[in-house]
Order: sequence, then C-alpha cells, then structure tokens
Amino acid sequence: MRLLNYLSISGVDGKTNVFRALEIKLTEKENPSHKEIVKDVVEKYQLSNEVLSLLENMNKELKSIYRGKYKLDFCLEEGKPVTKMKIKNAESLKRKIFNVNNMFSQQKTLLERKIAEKEK
Repeated sequence: MRLLNYLSISGVDGKTNVFRALEIKLTEKENPSHKEIVKDVVEKYQLSNEVLSLLENMNKELKSIYRGKYKLDFCLEEGKPVTKMKIKNAESLKRKIFNVNNMFSQQKTLLERKIAEKEK
C-alpha cells in the first residue's frame, strides 16, 4: 500500500493510481473492482484492451492443467507470484503468464507517458 500512497501524491485520480499499482498474480479470491478499474482506465486513456482478454485466456489455460484454488487476477499486494506455482511441465505456461505481465507493464508505461504529456 505504500506504493499506492506514494502515487496518490502525483495528482492523478484514484482509479488511475490503483491501475498504476496493480500486478497480475495468483489469488484465491477474484476482485471484480480491479477489473473494472482496468477497463475504465483503458477506455479513458485509450490503451490496448488486449490484456483483459489475454488474462481470461490464461485463466482458462491454467484451469486446464491446474485444479487448485488459485487463479490469475489483478492484485495490489495480495496474491502470490507465478514462480511459486508447483505444476508439472508448466514452464511454457509460466512463460506465457510472464508475457501477459510484460504486456500489462507496457500498458502502464504507455499510461505514464500519456500522463506526462498532459502535464506539459
């Protein structure tokens, strides 16, 4: 939560600050408010909506080889990293999840650039 408190100083609205602090991790409970925040920020700043569909596809793929209680979702501090998964022959799945995280990070970088342009 320290990151979120730090980001609130920037003067950007609360939803955008939460978006900037989100990560994709394994979690037991789904948080629909985080997905709504992602949708709202994507629409507001005209970012790629591809991350949401990729996250859904990754959850379907994860469910096909993992029957546990965890699923991928947007998290602030809760959740556990993907590297903690114990699934046989799951290296390709882990790489795909890392790629989705990378795409999400690229969207956050694009958001930072758009915010910086507005401040000029």
